[in-house]
Amino acid sequence: QDGTDAAASAKFASSSPLLDVKASVCENLSNYILRFEEEFQPYLAPFSAQVWQLLMASQSASSAADPLSISAIGFLTSVAKSVHHKLFQDESALTNIVQHVVVPNVKLSEEEVELFDFNYTEYVRRDLEGSDNDTRRRSACELLQALCAKFPERVTALTTAYVGQLMTEYASNPANAWRGKDVAMQLVLALAVRGKTAATGATGINTLVNISEFFTGNIVPELRSAAASPSAELPTPSAVLACDALKFVTTFRSHLPKETLLGLFPDLIKLLGVSNNVVHSYAAICLERILALREGTTRASPPKIAGAELAPVLEQLLTRLFACFDFPDSKENEYAMKCLMRVLGALEPAHVFPIFEAIVPKLCAIIAEVSANPSKPNFNHALFEALASIVADVVRHAKAGGGDPPAVCRRIEALVFPTFQLVLQNDVQEFAPYIFQIMALLLEAQEPVRGGVATSGGADSGAVTSSIPEVYLTLFPVLLSPLLWERRGNVPALVRLLEAYLTRGVLDKASAQLQGVLGVFQKLVANKAHDHEGFYILNAVTASLDLATFQPYVSTILTLLFSRLQTSSTLKFSKYFVVYFSLFSLRFGPEAIVASIEAVQAGVFGNLLQGVLVPTATSHVSGDSECTMCCAALMALLVQRAQMLSEMGAFGGVLGAAVALAERASGDGGSMGAGPSTAPADDEEPGADVEYGVTFATLMHARRDSANAPIERMVTSIGDPRQHVASQIGALQRTHPNLVTSAALMQHITNPNLRERLGEWLVKGGVALQ
Repeated sequence: QDGTDAAASAKFASSSPLLDVKASVCENLSNYILRFEEEFQPYLAPFSAQVWQLLMASQSASSAADPLSISAIGFLTSVAKSVHHKLFQDESALTNIVQHVVVPNVKLSEEEVELFDFNYTEYVRRDLEGSDNDTRRRSACELLQALCAKFPERVTALTTAYVGQLMTEYASNPANAWRGKDVAMQLVLALAVRGKTAATGATGINTLVNISEFFTGNIVPELRSAAASPSAELPTPSAVLACDALKFVTTFRSHLPKETLLGLFPDLIKLLGVSNNVVHSYAAICLERILALREGTTRASPPKIAGAELAPVLEQLLTRLFACFDFPDSKENEYAMKCLMRVLGALEPAHVFPIFEAIVPKLCAIIAEVSANPSKPNFNHALFEALASIVADVVRHAKAGGGDPPAVCRRIEALVFPTFQLVLQNDVQEFAPYIFQIMALLLEAQEPVRGGVATSGGADSGAVTSSIPEVYLTLFPVLLSPLLWERRGNVPALVRLLEAYLTRGVLDKASAQLQGVLGVFQKLVANKAHDHEGFYILNAVTASLDLATFQPYVSTILTLLFSRLQTSSTLKFSKYFVVYFSLFSLRFGPEAIVASIEAVQAGVFGNLLQGVLVPTATSHVSGDSECTMCCAALMALLVQRAQMLSEMGAFGGVLGAAVALAERASGDGGSMGAGPSTAPADDEEPGADVEYGVTFATLMHARRDSANAPIERMVTSIGDPRQHVASQIGALQRTHPNLVTSAALMQHITNPNLRERLGEWLVKGGVALQ
């Protein structure tokens, strides 16, 4: 019988209907005080006394009594947090609760010790992560925190006295009183923390607790004692106390000086080598969360510990982390893998480059092994995140002058492609999206030769020269297979990879595949969930082909888009349509897009302009690059079709939309359509809550470089959109002076703020209106 079964047997062996009924009554009492506080108030004092006495009388350590203890403590916690907390203000009441309710329930039970030894993942989830299942320890700590929030001085003094007593008992008899020290550490944690987040640990501290003194006098010696053990196997008491110390450092990491944290690294690294799964998991968690700290509050803030500061311990750290996967039951330890990912992500590219050929084969060996049964999503995500981090850093170092990028890519490909081929041939669906993202990262390292914005005379004649190696060309037709696109999780990764192919000139060498690429676009754009990804592909195709090659397909493409606009348009679709219209216009010239639209249906351009393009561009297009591009496209349309727009009464609307876009382009800083990757929130953890087959998991280290996006490249030659608007109005004044006057602009720009801003741009641009 393994540890999991043993723990389950112990938990339910002594279960009784009476205990279950009492637990249910306590749950109902908690609901009453939360939902019907006023009606329940007359009964609150007697019920509180009854529950209190029940807890003091029932000190069973059996897990069968857990539901009752947890529910009863939860009710007392609800009372302590409410306006009725004065029920506990008596000194004897506080003493009895701490001594007879909190302390006994914080104590580690035999079942929890069994979990510690035989089911480390469940122990970590309960103790450090806060699983969905409540425990006595957590409930008791929450009660202590609630009481401390209402009676801080008295509860702190009372609990501190118990902590001192327990530590004295441990000092006199360590072998038998280790559970007391464990309780003492848990009490200090509960007492000291006033708030915490996953990103930073403790955010508020009880100033009545001397954290520094406890850390120096108890935590550091415990860590050093465990790290100094000559054996890789710690006895359970020492292992439990080592984990308590690691939990303390993890919780208060943001309040410890950087020098103190760096001083702990040698001991933390040694604890990675302890065979007990909980100990090396806690050590990995502690290291990972320390490395995730930043000097400021945003992701742009510099890390608290820079990659260069890891140099003295890097070799030993990497060796111990990879050794974790050799311990029994830790072959897929997600905490160790996440720590490895964080270490590699913290290093500078120059530090990664010399070691990548030693690390990548180890990661690929793990990928090959777990691909047979990819059962742990978080582990697998961190594994590919670590690989993506290395690939990104090596490519970045090569581009910065550390090597020849194509040659460096060939070295990486030689290491990873055999494993990638194995995974794809075995149709490991969970891993395919990750592989596609890393392949896109490698492919984007190739430098394309391409054109940009259309000149004033019309279309941009620059053509794409392919820079794609033969090995990628062989795979390209396979990526267009309908089966791959049927899998929802594949779509964003495949779109990303397909964009990389297109922007690197694949159609220059595989022009026969254009029909297949447009077929993918047609499939995606017809689906409301994926139509934006269809536009990503269409943008890349349009930006990579010359007009002569692309023209035969334009009518069919526009017909598909018009059909969606007429039958099942959404705001999202309209926004992406406007962005595509602008990209086409800048790539091939306004005359080309107007002629193409009129070729589909004569007279439709005016309706499209005033019914979709102008309203959507004015109010809904977002993102600096998108707004800049749409602004430039509308201004180009004004310059080249001013008379036509004036005759159809659209001149003012188009000008107003362009001005609004120019103003917005320098305001939101976001991106609407740069690609399928999105930046994570400041406190977002890589791979958090990964679910295969349901959602696509972006590799943070494989996110696209914005300079690779067709839209980003298209706007590089435009510059400041406000200056662009001013210069184009100046050009309009020279060709159509009757349309561009001060009075006309007053009429066209109805928003007084925008009118004032436009006046400033014109003055700055040296444009004087009549």
